[in-house]
Amino acid sequence: MVIGNVKEIIRYPVKSFHGEKINQVNVLGHGLYGDRSHGFMTGDGLRFIIKGLHLSV
Repeated sequence: MVIGNVKEIIRYPVKSFHGEKINQVNVLGHGLYGDRSHGFMTGDGLRFIIKGLHLSV
């Protein structure tokens, strides 16, 4: 029984940045390997930068 086909795989290594098309990837318990595994923080280390917004942690 076929449920569906994978047309493309896009992962987003840096949260809220552009994704990258990849040909293969390991699927782990929490999702795709390397997907949203990085982020940018301000110099004070207290805020994440997401699409130009600063979110306090």
